Amino acid sequence: MTETSQHSAFLSLKSRYFGVSANDESPWNPIFIKKKLAATGENFRERSYFWKTELKKNTTIDIYEQFNADNRAIMITESSVRMLPTTTPAFYDFKKAGEGYPFDILQDSSIRPGTPVYIFGESKDKAWKLIISPAVMGWVKSDDLAKTNETFISQWIAYAEQNLGAFTKEPVSVIDSKGNSCRNKRNVCC
Repeated sequence: MTETSQHSAFLSLKSRYFGVSANDESPWNPIFIKKKLAATGENFRERSYFWKTELKKNTTIDIYEQFNADNRAIMITESSVRMLPTTTPAFYDFKKAGEGYPFDILQDSSIRPGTPVYIFGESKDKAWKLIISPAVMGWVKSDDLAKTNETFISQWIAYAEQNLGAFTKEPVSVIDSKGNSCRNKRNVCC
């Protein structure tokens, strides 16, 4: 990758992850989140009975609120992004290829530790948060993220401006400045 391409990719990453300017599509950017929340309405398709029942059981009624800076967070562990707030899988027709087991229709994506997110909903049992990330929207386990504040966000962005790195081979051991392994019981950096 050329130096120009690297620089362009780095600017794009900073915009999507840490940007707070008008055109930055970051989950920590109030302008972007307001636009996203406004565009997250119904699509006029009828929902299935299953979807309605499950959603009614465990989600808040008013999940589309105004931007609230207190709802900014960061992922602290690898997390599944689900279509509904449940780890129970759902399948389509088992007789059709690609629709039955193991193709869980509620598993949308996954999200890595260190990813900034915006919380715009919570399950009634408080075990799940409905989030917007730089790449995906959906439900994640509440224990998989931590709320942030202005101080944290400013420091996180400053660190990103100073130096970012990437691992290109596995396995990798990360050692902190005191010589300790940078892993804990949740497999996230300290």
